[in-house]
Amino acid sequence: MLDMVLLTAVLFQQASACSKLPSVHQPAFLPAVEGSTALLPCHVFPGNTNPERIHFQWWYRNKNKKINVYPDDLSSLNHTGRVSLYPSGDQYSLTIAIARVQTTDQLSYTCSFSFILNGSYHILHGNGTKLYVHGPLEVTESCFRLNINLTCQVLVPDTDTSDSGDVTMLGWRGALSNDDLPAYQSQLMMKNRRILLRSQISVAIAHSQGIYTCSLQRGPDLLAQKSIRVVTEANPVLIYAANLIISFLILLVLVVIVVLQRRFSCRRRR
Repeated sequence: MLDMVLLTAVLFQQASACSKLPSVHQPAFLPAVEGSTALLPCHVFPGNTNPERIHFQWWYRNKNKKINVYPDDLSSLNHTGRVSLYPSGDQYSLTIAIARVQTTDQLSYTCSFSFILNGSYHILHGNGTKLYVHGPLEVTESCFRLNINLTCQVLVPDTDTSDSGDVTMLGWRGALSNDDLPAYQSQLMMKNRRILLRSQISVAIAHSQGIYTCSLQRGPDLLAQKSIRVVTEANPVLIYAANLIISFLILLVLVVIVVLQRRFSCRRRR
């Protein structure tokens, strides 16, 4: 996340180096994992000016009403005690940190920059940063017959598409190549207007050893990814035989239970 903040600053600084007026820049979109700390960068590039009495502010809109986020003494009840200034050593930078990010923090945040220039008061606004809050990626492994099933799931907001039409989805990349793997995709509606995305792939045990990566993407943007290493030391035939034995034993136990229940029922009738 810090690398993203620094990269954003460098790119905007290059674009604004020749500007005659100050300009405010902030990224249009940032992902954040629920429960983590989200960094929202805001950078002001003064160009050839020398602004005075500088003041920063972060806010968002709710039903056309401006709700403050930073400074903390002006913060909304939802953000009080969770928003702090991320130190950068630059008087023209105001990156804030929102601690313990939750689904209600998924908003569009705007950075404002007010100052005095040549005796006149000015205020500039950024274009807003959309914070996208999702759950952590969970990757599990299971064995079925001669295959290994890899399952990846994550909780995402109940929004089928973004404003640009981009869809949030899961994808798999294999151990033998960097190509996308065919996967079974499913969605399950959860509480609090969230959707559980699930993606599952099945690979043959004999050819499964290696690292598999599950990625959460929103259009071209990579939100998160998690890898799992699959190690197959046992003989696939032995694994298959073990699964058959376990299934047979479970079936045998169920048959014994049914027989005992019938005998007990017959005795009570006599």
